[in-house]
Amino acid sequence: MPFIGESQLTNKIAEVNRELAQDRIQLEILKNTYRDYQVQFELYFNGEKKGKGIVYFSEKKQSFRLRFLKLAEKSLESVVEDAFSGMKTKAGLVAYVDGSFVGGTAAYGAVILENDHVLAELSGILPKEEASSHQIGGELRGALEAVKWAKTRGYKELTICYDYEGVKKFAIGQWKRENQLAIDYHIEVNKYDLKINWQKIAAHTGVKWNERADELAKLAAKESPTEVKMPKAELLIEKFSELLDQHQLEYENKGVINGQFIRLVIKGEKPVYFDLYDTKNRQLDPYIHGSDSELRSRLKNLFCKIK
Repeated sequence: MPFIGESQLTNKIAEVNRELAQDRIQLEILKNTYRDYQVQFELYFNGEKKGKGIVYFSEKKQSFRLRFLKLAEKSLESVVEDAFSGMKTKAGLVAYVDGSFVGGTAAYGAVILENDHVLAELSGILPKEEASSHQIGGELRGALEAVKWAKTRGYKELTICYDYEGVKKFAIGQWKRENQLAIDYHIEVNKYDLKINWQKIAAHTGVKWNERADELAKLAAKESPTEVKMPKAELLIEKFSELLDQHQLEYENKGVINGQFIRLVIKGEKPVYFDLYDTKNRQLDPYIHGSDSELRSRLKNLFCKIK
């Protein structure tokens, strides 16, 4: 009985081998190493064994991921990875960009390479006005920072690899720009005398440098959190907390969550979460949830007294 994904793995490796033939590279599947969603292989270059690895198949994403267990020549790694991702190694200057939104902080990441050698890794957090667009803001900012990097160093051409369609479509005017972030991005990208080639890639499918750009964005967001202020909600939470004290209800203030709401955890046999939102669409609107329906109802009535 075949393993799950066995035929997909076999066909993919055969396809990759056709692509790698011009580079004198061949992957040979190791007998009896098939398992559900994976198989091992040996890598040959010019007929000589150079390493060993595993190919993983995701049925949900219909994608493949590669992991090397041993490799004698590191330069072969990116060639094989590009073949698996369906992307040939690009000559010239290339930037992989991505964005992230963690705990209310939006950030960007970018990896810049020339002829497959890393020249720079860029990352940073976005100002509050751009962070309101969450991860999208990071995606656009990452592309813009890569463009600036290339232009200030005298490059005339750049390939930008991205996974969010708006990175290209906002830049070239294919999508309508309905907010200031998209408008500013379009203007900024196009003011530089730089030829840009756009390369769409699938998110989180094992493309090495895209994964690194994503990692850089996440690290920036976690290491440099943006302090989010919600003065109206904070004042209301302070009044509500005083009321909870009066009714001898024990609670813990978790602060601002994702830049959207302030959370109180009201303790009891089963904790109940009181999330006070203050966003454009939900202004000072509480969301009370937890399995203790009696406590939920009590909190709702108490909040009505101060609202």
